[in-house]
Amino acid sequence: MNVMMVPPKNESNRYLSSLTRELESNNVEVIDYTWNSYLPILGPIRSIDNPDVIHIHWLDALIIGPTVPRTVFKGFRLVFELLIVRLLGIQVVWTVHNLTAHDSAYPQWEVFWRSIASRYFFSNLIVHCKVAKELVREKYHLGPSTQISVIPHGNYISEYNNIPDEMSARKELGIEPDARVFMFFGQIKPYKQVPYLIESFKNIDYENTTLIIAGNPSSKSLQSQIDRQSENHDDIRTRLEFIPEEDVAKYFTVADIVVLPYRNILTSGSAILAMSFARPTIVPQIGCLPELINNNVNGFLYDPDDPNSLEQTMSSALEADLAEIGKNGYETVEKLKWSEIANKTIRAYE
Repeated sequence: MNVMMVPPKNESNRYLSSLTRELESNNVEVIDYTWNSYLPILGPIRSIDNPDVIHIHWLDALIIGPTVPRTVFKGFRLVFELLIVRLLGIQVVWTVHNLTAHDSAYPQWEVFWRSIASRYFFSNLIVHCKVAKELVREKYHLGPSTQISVIPHGNYISEYNNIPDEMSARKELGIEPDARVFMFFGQIKPYKQVPYLIESFKNIDYENTTLIIAGNPSSKSLQSQIDRQSENHDDIRTRLEFIPEEDVAKYFTVADIVVLPYRNILTSGSAILAMSFARPTIVPQIGCLPELINNNVNGFLYDPDDPNSLEQTMSSALEADLAEIGKNGYETVEKLKWSEIANKTIRAYE
Protein backbone atom coordinates (compact mmCIF):
# COMPACT_ATOMS: atom_id res chain seq x y z
CA MET A 1 0.00 0.00 0.00
CA ASN A 2 1.24 3.50 -0.78
CA VAL A 3 -0.14 6.71 0.71
CA MET A 4 0.12 10.36 -0.30
CA MET A 5 -0.09 12.67 2.71
CA VAL A 6 -1.57 16.14 2.22
CA PRO A 7 0.39 18.18 3.20
CA PRO A 8 3.56 16.19 2.38
CA LYS A 9 5.37 14.36 5.18
CA ASN A 10 7.50 16.84 7.08
CA GLU A 11 10.10 16.19 9.79
CA SER A 12 9.37 19.57 11.38
CA ASN A 13 5.77 18.49 12.05
CA ARG A 14 6.05 15.99 14.91
CA TYR A 15 2.56 14.63 14.37
CA LEU A 16 3.10 13.86 10.68
CA SER A 17 6.64 12.56 11.16
CA SER A 18 5.59 10.21 14.00
CA LEU A 19 2.63 8.84 12.06
CA THR A 20 4.69 8.47 8.87
CA ARG A 21 7.48 6.63 10.68
CA GLU A 22 5.09 4.06 12.14
CA LEU A 23 3.18 3.59 8.89
CA GLU A 24 6.44 2.93 7.06
CA SER A 25 7.46 0.40 9.71
CA ASN A 26 4.23 -1.43 8.80
CA ASN A 27 5.22 -1.66 5.12
CA VAL A 28 3.16 1.35 4.04
CA GLU A 29 5.02 3.53 1.56
CA VAL A 30 4.42 7.20 2.34
CA ILE A 31 5.13 9.00 -0.93
CA ASP A 32 7.57 11.89 -0.90
CA TYR A 33 6.57 14.67 -3.29
CA THR A 34 6.72 18.41 -3.87
CA TRP A 35 3.73 20.55 -2.91
CA ASN A 36 1.87 22.02 -5.89
CA SER A 37 -0.02 25.17 -4.97
CA TYR A 38 -2.02 25.20 -8.23
CA LEU A 39 -3.28 21.61 -8.09
CA PRO A 40 -2.35 20.40 -4.60
CA ILE A 41 -3.90 16.94 -5.08
CA LEU A 42 -3.82 16.24 -8.81
CA GLY A 43 -0.49 17.99 -9.41
CA PRO A 44 1.64 15.45 -7.50
CA ILE A 45 -0.34 12.50 -8.90
CA ARG A 46 0.74 13.47 -12.42
CA SER A 47 4.40 12.92 -11.51
CA ILE A 48 4.04 9.77 -9.39
CA ASP A 49 2.23 6.46 -9.70
CA ASN A 50 -1.34 6.72 -8.50
CA PRO A 51 -1.38 6.24 -4.72
CA ASP A 52 -3.74 3.74 -3.14
CA VAL A 53 -4.78 6.33 -0.55
CA ILE A 54 -4.67 10.10 -0.25
CA HIS A 55 -4.64 11.09 3.42
CA ILE A 56 -5.59 14.73 3.97
CA HIS A 57 -4.78 16.27 7.34
CA TRP A 58 -5.49 19.99 7.16
CA LEU A 59 -8.07 21.24 4.66
CA ASP A 60 -7.46 24.91 5.48
CA ALA A 61 -4.88 25.51 2.74
CA LEU A 62 -7.06 23.70 0.20
CA ILE A 63 -10.17 25.78 0.92
CA ILE A 64 -9.51 29.16 2.51
CA GLY A 65 -8.49 32.08 0.33
CA PRO A 66 -7.81 35.75 1.12
CA THR A 67 -11.25 36.77 -0.20
CA VAL A 68 -14.69 35.20 -0.56
CA PRO A 69 -14.34 34.75 -4.36
CA ARG A 70 -10.96 33.09 -3.87
CA THR A 71 -12.40 30.81 -1.18
CA VAL A 72 -15.28 29.83 -3.49
CA PHE A 73 -12.82 29.13 -6.30
CA LYS A 74 -10.61 26.98 -4.07
CA GLY A 75 -13.66 25.04 -2.87
CA PHE A 76 -14.72 24.25 -6.45
CA ARG A 77 -11.14 23.25 -7.25
CA LEU A 78 -11.07 20.87 -4.27
CA VAL A 79 -14.34 19.23 -5.36
CA PHE A 80 -13.01 18.86 -8.92
CA GLU A 81 -9.77 17.28 -7.72
CA LEU A 82 -11.58 14.91 -5.36
CA LEU A 83 -13.99 13.86 -8.13
CA ILE A 84 -11.09 12.95 -10.43
CA VAL A 85 -9.16 10.96 -7.82
CA ARG A 86 -12.25 9.02 -6.79
CA LEU A 87 -12.93 8.20 -10.47
CA LEU A 88 -9.34 6.90 -10.58
CA GLY A 89 -10.26 4.51 -7.76
CA ILE A 90 -8.15 6.22 -5.10
CA GLN A 91 -9.39 6.20 -1.51
CA VAL A 92 -9.43 9.60 0.21
CA VAL A 93 -9.21 9.81 4.01
CA TRP A 94 -9.41 13.01 6.04
CA THR A 95 -8.24 13.47 9.64
CA VAL A 96 -10.42 16.16 11.21
CA HIS A 97 -8.04 18.07 13.48
CA ASN A 98 -10.47 20.97 13.93
CA LEU A 99 -14.07 21.75 12.98
CA THR A 100 -13.01 24.94 11.19
CA ALA A 101 -9.69 26.68 10.88
CA HIS A 102 -8.90 28.65 14.02
CA ASP A 103 -9.81 32.33 13.56
CA SER A 104 -11.23 31.48 10.13
CA ALA A 105 -12.20 34.53 8.05
CA TYR A 106 -14.97 32.64 6.21
CA PRO A 107 -16.24 29.88 8.52
CA GLN A 108 -19.58 29.43 6.70
CA TRP A 109 -17.87 28.77 3.38
CA GLU A 110 -15.34 26.54 5.07
CA VAL A 111 -18.07 24.42 6.69
CA PHE A 112 -19.92 24.25 3.37
CA TRP A 113 -16.95 22.85 1.45
CA ARG A 114 -15.97 20.51 4.28
CA SER A 115 -19.53 19.18 4.34
CA ILE A 116 -19.61 18.57 0.56
CA ALA A 117 -16.27 16.79 0.61
CA SER A 118 -17.22 14.66 3.64
CA ARG A 119 -20.58 13.60 2.24
CA TYR A 120 -19.60 12.74 -1.30
CA PHE A 121 -15.86 12.18 -1.65
CA PHE A 122 -14.10 11.06 1.52
CA SER A 123 -14.10 7.30 2.01
CA ASN A 124 -13.37 7.67 5.73
CA LEU A 125 -12.96 10.42 8.30
CA ILE A 126 -10.63 10.10 11.28
CA VAL A 127 -11.22 11.93 14.56
CA HIS A 128 -9.24 11.76 17.79
CA CYS A 129 -12.01 11.18 20.34
CA LYS A 130 -15.61 9.99 20.70
CA VAL A 131 -17.14 13.42 21.23
CA ALA A 132 -15.42 14.66 18.07
CA LYS A 133 -17.27 12.00 16.09
CA GLU A 134 -20.61 13.44 17.17
CA LEU A 135 -19.47 17.05 16.73
CA VAL A 136 -18.30 16.31 13.18
CA ARG A 137 -21.60 14.63 12.24
CA GLU A 138 -23.54 17.58 13.62
CA LYS A 139 -21.32 20.33 12.18
CA TYR A 140 -21.19 18.91 8.66
CA HIS A 141 -24.72 17.42 8.64
CA LEU A 142 -23.46 13.89 8.00
CA GLY A 143 -25.72 10.86 8.00
CA PRO A 144 -24.97 7.41 9.45
CA SER A 145 -23.59 6.22 6.10
CA THR A 146 -20.53 8.48 6.45
CA GLN A 147 -17.77 6.38 7.95
CA ILE A 148 -15.90 7.98 10.86
CA SER A 149 -13.08 6.20 12.71
CA VAL A 150 -11.98 7.23 16.21
CA ILE A 151 -8.17 7.03 16.41
CA PRO A 152 -6.41 8.90 19.24
CA HIS A 153 -3.61 11.42 18.87
CA GLY A 154 -0.24 9.86 19.70
CA ASN A 155 2.18 10.97 22.40
CA TYR A 156 5.55 12.71 22.07
CA ILE A 157 7.38 10.82 24.81
CA SER A 158 10.21 9.55 22.60
CA GLU A 159 10.50 12.70 20.49
CA TYR A 160 12.68 14.74 22.85
CA ASN A 161 15.70 13.03 24.37
CA ASN A 162 17.82 16.02 25.39
CA ILE A 163 16.09 16.55 28.76
CA PRO A 164 18.20 19.00 30.80
CA ASP A 165 18.61 19.17 34.56
CA GLU A 166 15.82 21.34 35.98
CA MET A 167 18.00 23.59 38.14
CA SER A 168 20.46 24.14 35.29
CA ALA A 169 17.60 25.01 32.94
CA ARG A 170 16.11 27.43 35.47
CA LYS A 171 19.46 29.13 35.94
CA GLU A 172 19.90 29.48 32.18
CA LEU A 173 16.42 31.01 31.79
CA GLY A 174 16.78 33.24 34.86
CA ILE A 175 14.04 31.49 36.86
CA GLU A 176 14.32 31.29 40.65
CA PRO A 177 14.95 27.73 41.91
CA ASP A 178 11.85 27.74 44.15
CA ALA A 179 9.49 29.73 41.89
CA ARG A 180 6.19 28.13 40.86
CA VAL A 181 6.16 28.44 37.09
CA PHE A 182 3.15 28.61 34.80
CA MET A 183 3.91 28.39 31.09
CA PHE A 184 2.22 28.91 27.76
CA PHE A 185 4.18 27.32 24.92
CA GLY A 186 3.54 27.35 21.18
CA GLN A 187 2.59 29.64 18.34
CA ILE A 188 0.57 32.55 19.69
CA LYS A 189 -2.70 33.14 17.82
CA PRO A 190 -5.83 35.07 18.86
CA TYR A 191 -7.87 31.93 19.62
CA LYS A 192 -5.23 30.83 22.15
CA GLN A 193 -6.08 33.86 24.33
CA VAL A 194 -2.62 34.57 25.72
CA PRO A 195 -3.62 38.12 26.81
CA TYR A 196 -6.45 36.56 28.85
CA LEU A 197 -3.91 34.21 30.46
CA ILE A 198 -1.65 37.13 31.38
CA GLU A 199 -4.50 39.03 33.06
CA SER A 200 -5.60 35.88 34.91
CA PHE A 201 -2.05 35.35 36.15
CA LYS A 202 -1.83 38.94 37.43
CA ASN A 203 -4.89 38.31 39.61
CA ILE A 204 -3.41 35.26 41.34
CA ASP A 205 -2.64 36.04 44.98
CA TYR A 206 0.43 33.85 45.44
CA GLU A 207 4.00 34.89 46.09
CA ASN A 208 6.97 33.67 44.08
CA THR A 209 5.08 32.68 40.95
CA THR A 210 6.29 33.19 37.39
CA LEU A 211 4.55 33.10 34.02
CA ILE A 212 6.52 32.17 30.90
CA ILE A 213 5.12 32.99 27.46
CA ALA A 214 7.21 31.18 24.84
CA GLY A 215 6.19 31.28 21.20
CA ASN A 216 5.87 33.32 18.04
CA PRO A 217 2.92 35.76 17.83
CA SER A 218 0.93 35.57 14.61
CA SER A 219 0.77 39.36 14.24
CA LYS A 220 2.62 42.50 15.27
CA SER A 221 -0.48 43.82 17.04
CA LEU A 222 -0.72 40.68 19.18
CA GLN A 223 2.96 40.90 20.04
CA SER A 224 2.57 44.57 21.01
CA GLN A 225 -0.37 43.73 23.25
CA ILE A 226 1.61 41.04 25.08
CA ASP A 227 4.59 43.40 25.41
CA ARG A 228 2.36 46.06 26.99
CA GLN A 229 0.75 43.59 29.39
CA SER A 230 4.07 42.17 30.56
CA GLU A 231 5.89 45.50 30.80
CA ASN A 232 7.14 46.27 34.34
CA HIS A 233 6.17 42.77 35.51
CA ASP A 234 9.32 40.91 36.48
CA ASP A 235 7.28 37.78 37.16
CA ILE A 236 6.21 37.54 33.49
CA ARG A 237 8.94 36.28 31.17
CA THR A 238 8.40 36.36 27.42
CA ARG A 239 10.27 34.92 24.48
CA LEU A 240 8.14 36.03 21.56
CA GLU A 241 9.73 34.14 18.72
CA PHE A 242 9.87 30.68 17.24
CA ILE A 243 11.36 28.31 19.82
CA PRO A 244 13.93 26.02 18.17
CA GLU A 245 13.70 22.27 18.67
CA GLU A 246 16.78 22.17 20.89
CA ASP A 247 15.11 24.50 23.43
CA VAL A 248 11.72 22.78 23.69
CA ALA A 249 12.69 20.35 26.46
CA LYS A 250 14.37 23.15 28.41
CA TYR A 251 11.14 25.14 28.67
CA PHE A 252 8.99 22.17 29.65
CA THR A 253 11.58 21.17 32.25
CA VAL A 254 11.32 24.50 34.11
CA ALA A 255 7.50 24.63 33.95
CA ASP A 256 5.47 23.42 36.91
CA ILE A 257 2.12 23.88 35.13
CA VAL A 258 1.36 24.33 31.43
CA VAL A 259 -1.66 26.54 30.66
CA LEU A 260 -3.48 26.37 27.31
CA PRO A 261 -6.41 28.84 27.50
CA TYR A 262 -7.92 28.16 24.07
CA ARG A 263 -11.18 29.81 23.06
CA ASN A 264 -12.01 26.90 20.76
CA ILE A 265 -10.27 23.59 20.19
CA LEU A 266 -11.08 20.07 19.09
CA THR A 267 -7.80 18.22 19.64
CA SER A 268 -4.71 19.65 21.32
CA GLY A 269 -1.31 18.28 20.42
CA SER A 270 0.16 20.87 22.80
CA ALA A 271 -1.67 19.30 25.76
CA ILE A 272 -0.35 15.87 24.79
CA LEU A 273 3.14 17.35 24.43
CA ALA A 274 2.97 18.83 27.94
CA MET A 275 1.71 15.54 29.39
CA SER A 276 4.50 13.71 27.54
CA PHE A 277 6.89 15.78 29.69
CA ALA A 278 4.84 14.84 32.81
CA ARG A 279 3.71 18.43 33.23
CA PRO A 280 0.26 19.12 34.74
CA THR A 281 -1.84 20.97 32.19
CA ILE A 282 -4.72 23.43 32.52
CA VAL A 283 -7.13 23.34 29.56
CA PRO A 284 -10.72 24.40 28.81
CA GLN A 285 -13.50 21.87 29.15
CA ILE A 286 -14.22 21.65 25.41
CA GLY A 287 -13.65 19.31 22.47
CA CYS A 288 -11.62 16.18 23.12
CA LEU A 289 -9.91 17.59 26.20
CA PRO A 290 -12.38 16.24 28.82
CA GLU A 291 -11.79 12.75 27.38
CA LEU A 292 -8.04 13.21 27.78
CA ILE A 293 -7.96 14.95 31.16
CA ASN A 294 -9.72 13.90 34.35
CA ASN A 295 -9.98 17.07 36.43
CA ASN A 296 -7.62 17.17 39.44
CA VAL A 297 -6.38 13.65 38.61
CA ASN A 298 -4.12 13.93 35.56
CA GLY A 299 -4.61 17.63 34.81
CA PHE A 300 -7.01 20.51 35.32
CA LEU A 301 -10.14 21.63 33.46
CA TYR A 302 -11.69 25.08 33.62
CA ASP A 303 -15.02 26.45 32.39
CA PRO A 304 -14.37 28.59 29.28
CA ASP A 305 -17.75 30.31 29.71
CA ASP A 306 -16.81 31.65 33.15
CA PRO A 307 -14.28 34.52 32.84
CA ASN A 308 -13.02 33.87 36.38
CA SER A 309 -12.63 30.11 36.02
CA LEU A 310 -9.10 30.16 34.56
CA GLU A 311 -7.77 32.33 37.39
CA GLN A 312 -9.49 30.13 39.99
CA THR A 313 -8.16 26.95 38.40
CA MET A 314 -4.61 28.33 38.28
CA SER A 315 -4.84 29.24 41.97
CA SER A 316 -6.21 25.85 43.02
CA ALA A 317 -3.57 24.06 40.93
CA LEU A 318 -0.87 25.61 43.12
CA GLU A 319 -2.37 23.76 46.09
CA ALA A 320 -2.40 20.38 44.32
CA ASP A 321 0.17 17.58 44.31
CA LEU A 322 1.71 18.57 41.00
CA ALA A 323 4.20 15.71 40.91
CA GLU A 324 1.42 13.14 41.26
CA ILE A 325 -0.82 14.83 38.71
CA GLY A 326 2.08 15.14 36.27
CA LYS A 327 2.87 11.44 36.74
CA ASN A 328 -0.77 10.53 36.11
CA GLY A 329 -0.81 12.65 32.96
CA TYR A 330 2.33 10.96 31.69
CA GLU A 331 0.80 7.53 32.29
CA THR A 332 -2.33 8.62 30.41
CA VAL A 333 -0.50 9.63 27.23
CA GLU A 334 1.99 6.76 27.54
CA LYS A 335 -0.88 4.53 26.36
CA LEU A 336 -1.27 6.57 23.15
CA LYS A 337 1.32 4.57 21.23
CA TRP A 338 2.03 5.45 17.61
CA SER A 339 2.41 1.77 16.71
CA GLU A 340 -1.23 1.11 17.65
CA ILE A 341 -2.36 4.34 16.01
CA ALA A 342 -0.63 3.34 12.76
CA ASN A 343 -2.38 -0.05 12.78
CA LYS A 344 -5.77 1.60 13.26
CA THR A 345 -4.97 4.13 10.53
CA ILE A 346 -4.13 1.34 8.09
CA ARG A 347 -7.49 -0.27 8.84
CA ALA A 348 -9.15 3.10 8.14
CA TYR A 349 -7.45 3.10 4.72
CA GLU A 350 -8.95 -0.27 3.77
